[in-house]
Amino acid sequence: MKRLVAMFLTGILSLSLLIPAGCNKKGELLNLREAYDNGDLTEEDLLSIAYYNQRTRYNEELMGEDYSPQPKDPETLDEKTEKKIVKALKKYVKKECSEHITILNYLGTYNNCIIIEYRDGRTFTSVEKETFVTIGGVEFSFWWPSTIEMLVIYKTGK
Repeated sequence: MKRLVAMFLTGILSLSLLIPAGCNKKGELLNLREAYDNGDLTEEDLLSIAYYNQRTRYNEELMGEDYSPQPKDPETLDEKTEKKIVKALKKYVKKECSEHITILNYLGTYNNCIIIEYRDGRTFTSVEKETFVTIGGVEFSFWWPSTIEMLVIYKTGK
């Protein structure tokens, strides 16, 4: 039964990376695959995002030994921008999870798309499973379900 639950939750994470969300309006949320497919993110952007998320792990061949990611610009998110993202996320996640949204990591801004990793307050007691998703030839790793860390793009509309 635990294995079935873990497989189901892994499927949900994988699907969350595939759900179309658009990237045409300011303040919209979308996922990495959609942003890449829309042309909002390039392969080089994805490599930088992967580097800030997991360093060179799983992408050693693409990055090589001397890989240097694009610098984060801005280096950190300001409080006003974080509040806008959290507000948008509260509309995106289930109501019972929306009061516990935390931005865990800012992975950079690329072509007016802010990439963040967040936790939404859900808790799970099943066994963690590392899940892999490949987008544009770049491998991303997620621990699911207990960490509930997800990468989301917030379009600034500039």
